Amino acid sequence: MSEGVTFMWPTMAVAVLITGPWLFALVDAVSRPLADWARHGHHKLLWLAAIVLFPVVGAAGYLIVVRPKLRAV
Repeated sequence: MSEGVTFMWPTMAVAVLITGPWLFALVDAVSRPLADWARHGHHKLLWLAAIVLFPVVGAAGYLIVVRPKLRAV
């Protein structure tokens, strides 16, 4: 029984490491006003679609490329 429990921890850790930043990026992108997005030439709907359809790449792209520009406002 303990073998099954120890096997689940790595799987659970990977799930949290992927889901955490994805959820943070999604909530942060939704909460930003549309005017801030337009001011920097990014499209909110396209980035939200990228975050939802391509979770790892979309969230990483948003957090690395777009979010610093939106925070500078």
